[in-house]
Amino acid sequence: MATSTTHHEVGKISRRVLMRRMGLAALTFWLPARWSLGLASDADPEPSAETLRAFVDTLLPGSDVFPPASALGVDRSVLEAAQSDPGLARLIAAGCQWLDRAARSMGAASFSELSGSGRASIISVAEHSAERSLPWVLFSSVRRFSFQKYYSAPESWGPLAYAGPPQPLGFPGHDRSPKETT
Repeated sequence: MATSTTHHEVGKISRRVLMRRMGLAALTFWLPARWSLGLASDADPEPSAETLRAFVDTLLPGSDVFPPASALGVDRSVLEAAQSDPGLARLIAAGCQWLDRAARSMGAASFSELSGSGRASIISVAEHSAERSLPWVLFSSVRRFSFQKYYSAPESWGPLAYAGPPQPLGFPGHDRSPKETT
């Protein structure tokens, strides 16, 4: 009698790795064609670290109790992910160029030099742009990635009174009634 194998035995891939690969594949599928990104040559310029930092800090600005996204290294995480994914690297480079062009149209030298309200207005334009356009793909992709990185960092949990995920410790006291665990 043949034994069936489970999906865990066949692939031997963690859920986290699978989800990341699926996300990157989806991002690559949804990316507009290279010409629509406005890239004229094969040599993609490096994204502006300052522009990207200002972008993620505008998405997750922090407050009296929460740190801004860049304080948790979210901008560096985006750049690190782009190093291993050429499609994401092109998106980030072209997106930073778009953000800086939009800022120049408002009289600033770059996106990072705009006030918070100026940055927010450009991000609002990106959010409400046509689906699959460069601004929309930049906004939706970097926003999703940034929120995941930000809220997975233990430094963002304190103000939420969140002690962290239950694994690998499990759920202590799961075998007792709520009255017994208090």
